[in-house]
Amino acid sequence: MSKPKWVVREAARDDAAGIQSLFRKVFHFDRDDSAYIWKFWGNDARSIITVAEAEGRIIGHCALWGAPLRIGGERVLGAQAVDIMTDPDYQRQGMFVALAEAAMELAAEQGIELLYGFPNSNAYPGWINRLGWTHSGNVGMWVRPLKPSKHRRIPPVLGTMADSLSNLIPKGSSQGYEIANEAPSDCELDRFLDEWGETSRVCQVDRTRSRLRWRFSPEAGLNHQWISVNGCGGKPHAFATWGVDPQTGNAVLSEVMGLSLAARIGAVSAAVANAGRAGHPIMLSITNDEDLIPAMRRCGFSDSKTRRLLPANSPSGRSA
Repeated sequence: MSKPKWVVREAARDDAAGIQSLFRKVFHFDRDDSAYIWKFWGNDARSIITVAEAEGRIIGHCALWGAPLRIGGERVLGAQAVDIMTDPDYQRQGMFVALAEAAMELAAEQGIELLYGFPNSNAYPGWINRLGWTHSGNVGMWVRPLKPSKHRRIPPVLGTMADSLSNLIPKGSSQGYEIANEAPSDCELDRFLDEWGETSRVCQVDRTRSRLRWRFSPEAGLNHQWISVNGCGGKPHAFATWGVDPQTGNAVLSEVMGLSLAARIGAVSAAVANAGRAGHPIMLSITNDEDLIPAMRRCGFSDSKTRRLLPANSPSGRSA
């Protein structure tokens, strides 16, 4: 018997239950409903979501997650391709391309100027060969062991030895700075961002106070913790945020911003120490920031060599 014909349309907030059901079926993980609403409907930047529907049931999903970007000194509206899903019963029917093309068309209509994503090896050919995206670079997955005995893949008999070895890995240092395990005030964050923005990279997600407050709010579902690295007189020199992947229990280093290498090392070192005391097996981070990588290495992170390929495309014709 042939499968019912499916149609592609823009998603509405009322589709949340159907999208969450598809997420559980595809990824085998029960994402909290509030985290979904926060991610796509509480975002301060417009997200584009398309779904495929058959007989009233959501069977496909493609999201372009809104992200304000800064290219040089110019702020532009961008979006990241995330949560690409096809019901296993409807695969190999061209649904992925249909969903993505519809989302890209809506993005152009909404004035989104630049798209980017981190596809896995299965999705990469489709983005490049069928959707016209370009491969603009690689992003490394960085790993730092904390308490390996807690990792599900470490046999109990090896746990104690693994923990002892992890204690020999460089931890970095925050010497010369005062560490505060709390979020900065609005005034402190604004002053820091004004100074940090003058030394930041050419193309990046635009960090603003409102964006950071939203990104690391409790609604994100990752239990994010802030770290402030302060110098003389309490002036902030760096910030970091880290959270916990609810599916694996691994710590995730989500953000590090610092005015100097020493301050960045202090921020990463404090995050490693806090996550280690909390008993998380490992800490993960994804970055290709050349200013941050030396601090990561000084604190015991290593590149796992698992690369997330970074395609980029502009629905409005802008060159990345």
